[in-house]
Amino acid sequence: MEIASSPGAATWVAVAAAEAAPPAPAAGHALPTACLNCDTPLTDKFCAHCGQPAATHRFSMGHLLHEIPHAIWHVDKGILFTLRELVLRPGPTVLGYLRGQRARHFAPLSLLLLVTGVASFLAMKLRLAALGNSLNPDASAELREAQAHGAESAMHYMGWIYVAMAPVIGLFVRRALRRTGLNLAEAMVAVLYVTAAGNLLSLLFMPAYYWVSSGAAYYGVTTGSSLAVISYQGWAYGQLLGETRLRGWGRWWRGLLTATAAYLLVMCGAVVIVMALNWGSFKAAVHKEVKHKRALRAAPAAAPPTRP
Repeated sequence: MEIASSPGAATWVAVAAAEAAPPAPAAGHALPTACLNCDTPLTDKFCAHCGQPAATHRFSMGHLLHEIPHAIWHVDKGILFTLRELVLRPGPTVLGYLRGQRARHFAPLSLLLLVTGVASFLAMKLRLAALGNSLNPDASAELREAQAHGAESAMHYMGWIYVAMAPVIGLFVRRALRRTGLNLAEAMVAVLYVTAAGNLLSLLFMPAYYWVSSGAAYYGVTTGSSLAVISYQGWAYGQLLGETRLRGWGRWWRGLLTATAAYLLVMCGAVVIVMALNWGSFKAAVHKEVKHKRALRAAPAAAPPTRP
């Protein structure tokens, strides 16, 4: 009892209790001298080693709710900024990204997958595959079902089909736009960005399918959407040649040729991939369709009615 009541013992008990208690977080992490992420000494508003801001704060519900729209809809960086720049000035935007202006832009692969995912989701909700096949009454029910299933597979995997075809299209872009001096990886970045913006443009045509009720209208909307996308992508690829000695017409036709080739390559790649994924159902449906048509041709024609 005498030890516990002594001043030294009381001090020791207080120190031990303070060490055992969990440390209270600093309010706002105000004015740290070292980065709270990697412990690098701070000399500016951002860490020179990892890039984290020097001034951080404790998370609250207000901060968390603010971060969600801030990360997506920020007007000077992020998704909307990147899409806006790609729509208005695709050539300078892509070239700037390749030359190191990357902090304000959304990554090309993520942007492509995101935009294509939204387009595929809307296409499946609008049942475009079933709509297109329903407007083709000459085909058998089995063939229409196989075609609809294949189209749905293409919509489901369209983003990854674009990714799989990016190296092939990148090779063509590098060759057709060789005056830009892009290597294959840089050409693939350009393909991803331009394709993402083109898919965004195709989204604007999606609502028109809601009022489609005939085959002519369906193919009219599809043709208009395809021509708009090819025209934009031709202009975008042509802008990549803006710093060369080519005149406007030379840049335009090279860009249009590149965009047309890219469109055809994607369509061919999609057909090959979808056929590979659904080969059994396609083979059975086509075989049954051929047998049905042969039976119709082999049937004797009905005799014309005789006059009394």
